[in-house]
Amino acid sequence: MAAGAIGSPAILLRSKVPDPYQRVGKRTFLHPSVMSGALFEHVVASHQGAPQSVYSDHFVWQNGSEGACGYKLEVPPVHP
Repeated sequence: MAAGAIGSPAILLRSKVPDPYQRVGKRTFLHPSVMSGALFEHVVASHQGAPQSVYSDHFVWQNGSEGACGYKLEVPPVHP
């Protein structure tokens, strides 16, 4: 299955594959990411400077730590 973090569970759910433990499409622990690259006219020293990273856990717990688990948005640390 190569339909991505959202597409694969969606296809499996629509295909009605056996799911005796009711796990398909729930609590997916994948890190979908996109990489981009570019050519610049000048040298870019990306290894210099302070690493930058950001995340938001606003949607992790819907009703505190006792509620259903949601999701966290996260960007891996990169240099400027």
